Order: sequence, then C-alpha cells, then structure tokens
Amino acid sequence: MNEVNFIKNAGRVIRHFHKWPVFHDAEILYIELDRESISVRIKLYAFDTLKELDEQGYYKQTKQCLVTLSLRKIQEIELYDFNEQNVLFNLTFEKKANEIVVTLTPSYGIRGRIVCQEVEVLGVEPLSQEPERKRGLRGPARALRPEELKLIGKAGKRNPQIRGHKT
Repeated sequence: MNEVNFIKNAGRVIRHFHKWPVFHDAEILYIELDRESISVRIKLYAFDTLKELDEQGYYKQTKQCLVTLSLRKIQEIELYDFNEQNVLFNLTFEKKANEIVVTLTPSYGIRGRIVCQEVEVLGVEPLSQEPERKRGLRGPARALRPEELKLIGKAGKRNPQIRGHKT
C-alpha cells in the first residue's frame, strides 16, 4: 500500500477498496478551482478491475465509486489537455517537506501537477454501476486482441502504427 497517512480521511478510500488505489483508468468528472479558498476540488469515477472479461471483451469492474478530493493551500498548478473525457493512467500523492505533489498521469485527456499543503478525501460514494456521463473517444478498458498485441511489438520500441506510443 502507498503511504498516504498525510491525506486527511484517506481511510474512506481504503475502506472502500481495502487498499489505497493507483486510480488506473479512473475518470476525472470535474475539476473546480476556487480562488477564494485557493483550493482545487476533484471528483473522479474510480473502480477496481478484475482479470475476467465481460461478453464484449472489456475487463469487469468492481467497487465502482465517486471519489471527491480537496487540495488546499495551492502553491503551484499545471493542467493540460482537459477535454470531454479525462482518463488517468494513475494519480500519485508525494509528500515532500511542507508540500504535497499531486501528479495526474494521463491515459487520455488531462495531465498535470498540483503542489499543495493539504489533501483531504471529502467523500467516497459507492455506485452499483458506471455513472451516467457523456462518452468520449475512449471506452472503458478492455483486453487487447491478438492483432493489437502484435502491433505493440517488443517493449521499449516505438511503434508508429500506435498513436501516442512512446519509447
């Protein structure tokens, strides 16, 4: 488990997932910047992914929920590529001296970094299914087909046939 004792109410997320997740494939539903309190509020759709596939070839999801985070006493903020769908590869929280560095690593859409002094989990709302929302260009995570796996090639090699594939 990642060390998250500096995140107020982290236990709410840990109780739901039975661990602190990396938020892989979580989707940011909204980000609110508040100039009065110099804070950022983030709401994201998060879940665990099972190794089992559904009838359409997508990985089955479990423990779906909406997580609301508050980042306070913002010192720096850099956000890029926000669009109609913002799927994270992961969301990390790193404590450094008197600051917390929050890094949004994208799978698709938003990427960035927020440096703040406080992070709090405001809520974890369990869901029985995926929330109603506008579908973007990407769907939920699914298993790669054999022909897609062939396109990827050996790890570490750039393949120009795959958009966004980097060395």
